[in-house]
Amino acid sequence: MNLLRFLFYDFQFYALYFCGFIAIAFFAARYLRVVGVFVGALVISLIVVALEVHSVFDDMRNNPGTGRDADMVFFFGVFVRIIIFNVMLLPASALGLWAAFRRRRAVSKTKTL
Repeated sequence: MNLLRFLFYDFQFYALYFCGFIAIAFFAARYLRVVGVFVGALVISLIVVALEVHSVFDDMRNNPGTGRDADMVFFFGVFVRIIIFNVMLLPASALGLWAAFRRRRAVSKTKTL
């Protein structure tokens, strides 16, 4: 049950960013094809790491006695978030690849006519 609660709160924190993540995953796969799936995952991973590190170090700076700490457990949590988000965004990447394939097929049909 705690894992579901963790995912729910995590999704609430990233709700606005998640729309951007979907766009990054879709358009990277759409325009860069298979390489774009990996590029999109890398870009999303870097954004998640930057957001998490910024929030934790800001909390450490503002609340030195009771703030969170950036230890190995924190970085393991960030790694888990990266995996979960990239797995959740695989359908958006698949749609991007499908759109690229469909466009390429439509262009090749018009050239032969």
